[in-house]
Amino acid sequence: MLHKAVYSGSKAVINLLVTNGAHLDPEDENFYTPLLMAELAGKHDIADLLIVLGADTRCCSKQGM
Repeated sequence: MLHKAVYSGSKAVINLLVTNGAHLDPEDENFYTPLLMAELAGKHDIADLLIVLGADTRCCSKQGM
């Protein structure tokens, strides 16, 4: 669910999900975390929000990204 909110660029939904207990660093089927997905999509404002909310900046995909 958090991946979809990141993809849509909805800061309000991201805040709502995290406030209600969404895990910040789950991997999708491509092993991307929401933070990695935001950066790869050029959504740096979303990436910044995820970092402020506590996303692990050391996470990377199993592909080494």
